[in-house]
Amino acid sequence: MLKFSSKITGDDYNMLVNDTPASKKKVVMFANALFLPVILWFLTGYGMATQIFQMSMTHGLIAGAVAGFIVFLIDRSIILAECCGTISFVRILLGFFVASIGSIIIDEIVFKEDIDHHLAQTLDVKVDSERAKVEADYEARLTEAKQKSDIAFHDWKKGVQDVKNESDGSYGTGKYGNGKVTALKNALADKQYLEYQSRNSDLENLQLATDAEKDSAEQRIRASFGEGMLLNRIKATFELVFSDWAMGILYFIFTGLLMMVEFLVVILKMKHPKSNYDRKVKMIEQIGAARINKIASQDQIWFEGGGNHPKVVQTRSILDKIPPAFLN
Repeated sequence: MLKFSSKITGDDYNMLVNDTPASKKKVVMFANALFLPVILWFLTGYGMATQIFQMSMTHGLIAGAVAGFIVFLIDRSIILAECCGTISFVRILLGFFVASIGSIIIDEIVFKEDIDHHLAQTLDVKVDSERAKVEADYEARLTEAKQKSDIAFHDWKKGVQDVKNESDGSYGTGKYGNGKVTALKNALADKQYLEYQSRNSDLENLQLATDAEKDSAEQRIRASFGEGMLLNRIKATFELVFSDWAMGILYFIFTGLLMMVEFLVVILKMKHPKSNYDRKVKMIEQIGAARINKIASQDQIWFEGGGNHPKVVQTRSILDKIPPAFLN
């Protein structure tokens, strides 16, 4: 286990095997902490591909493996990096972003049914709103067409009643039977019926156009709500969370737990005390740097091999004392 852990964390196994137990435990602990977010991201990538984007199992496994490998490289880089001001800040920022994105995506998978239900309700509200908007746009024209149809229907019914009254002698000329007046009134009633049919046809066509526009608007709204709309799902998640305080508390506890698990590598790297192995590695680096500095400083002195030979030194001193002439 120690050998495998040392390969994961980039430590020297040959030095660790003879080091203190605390040093060995620290390396194993870092390796275990590293695999926690990797496993979570593998499950996250698989779940996001299969549950949200409706991909196949094979594509889900590939997506999970890629996501886990990327997080493995990021967290391993965090473990390998030495602490300093800028690196510490970048490490915290990077860990926070990775943990936040991972926890949010996991929330989308775990609470998928709740989010789907909320999205369905939101979709129905938008569909009803869009249909009401179309109906409002056609309302004035429909009202006018219905009024004209009702007036034409009333005139036609009145004309039919006039023909009946004229034919039985109860109204008009008072003569029983179908005379010229009855024929005229009957012809007028026929024209009124044709007018009513025309007005009613206009009303029906306008109603059909209204229904078609409503259906088109509904189809457009429903088509805009796809399964892979991750940003809309995240928005729906927060709308759902902030709609009820109990639901919000449970959500933030769950999300906070996931963030702590994924942020564990950064926390351990920054807050865990130095082990004997760490101090030994730091000492080796300091000794190596001192040796290189010493070699570099001596190399500048001995850059010219004969520069410190007695005869060379004597000759240089004579040349410095006697100014050069034209012939020497």
